[in-house]
Amino acid sequence: MRVGITGGSGRVGKLLVANLLRNHKVVTFGRQNSDIEWALGVRPSPNQLSQVDVLIHLGWSLQERNADFHLNVGGTATLASAARDFGIPFLFVSSVAASSKSSYGLAKLKAEDAVAKEKGFNLRIGLIPEANRYAANSKKFFGIYPQIPCLINITNIDDFEDFIEKSLLKHGYKYDYSKVEYITPTGKKNETKRSYDLYIL
Repeated sequence: MRVGITGGSGRVGKLLVANLLRNHKVVTFGRQNSDIEWALGVRPSPNQLSQVDVLIHLGWSLQERNADFHLNVGGTATLASAARDFGIPFLFVSSVAASSKSSYGLAKLKAEDAVAKEKGFNLRIGLIPEANRYAANSKKFFGIYPQIPCLINITNIDDFEDFIEKSLLKHGYKYDYSKVEYITPTGKKNETKRSYDLYIL
């Protein structure tokens, strides 16, 4: 299967790409060193989308907080809309931060809403230790600074990769958005938000 991925050069994206390459062809969307030149906020063309069977969105801008809020939310909505119009499954990899009151979390939440409206799917993950330079694999405590420890949500990388492999990809090639069926992942399901939570505290 041809799996399209945005944000494939990020820490989580690199892990996912490496895993998917075992059984699938991965087509990366991005600005640098990507298979398809694309930028967040730009609607991919039918020709670009014809090169993938599913689209997984991890891309997220963190350069300027206020401007990025609209870019991230609008860019995610645009991508989800394009995937729906072209008839391919769309998965937005969100964050447990979407339940927080931070500007980052609010942007994730608004993006989830936009994806749900376009009949795409949302997956909320916690911190993946293998993708974070601060966290040790065996710990569930994390401090941005050593003197400020806090309990956080952890997502196991194997569970994350297993979710992608067994749930979204099982839909096959073209996706009939008029006959949406909920998938059964490892995590908890929220049918109203079309989202799945894949983390432990």
